[in-house]
Amino acid sequence: MTFDIVGSLPTPDPPALSKPWHQSVNKDLRNHIVGKIVKEIFPSIDSAAMQDQRIKDLILYARKVEKERFETASDKEEYYYLLAEHIYKIRKYLQEKKNRRLEQSQRSGDDPSLPSL
Repeated sequence: MTFDIVGSLPTPDPPALSKPWHQSVNKDLRNHIVGKIVKEIFPSIDSAAMQDQRIKDLILYARKVEKERFETASDKEEYYYLLAEHIYKIRKYLQEKKNRRLEQSQRSGDDPSLPSL
């Protein structure tokens, strides 16, 4: 069973410089976006994994990415665009990494579905 990461996130940090459009983005939405970034990188997190330092670091990374986009965007539309662009880059990177692993395992004759010893 997966854990609802969004409900466990603390309140997002306010931007260094507030812009008028920031008022239209509530804290729940910002937390939801952080959760989406985390799930792109690590799709299924259970409550036990939340204690792992790597997951905590991943959440900090996602929080940083969201805040940077929130602060640099000039409006809500650009904020969404910047986030979508970053999520796309994450997906692309992870897919390329997966493809490289598959190619390497096929060249060495390993079955990629089996753990290596």
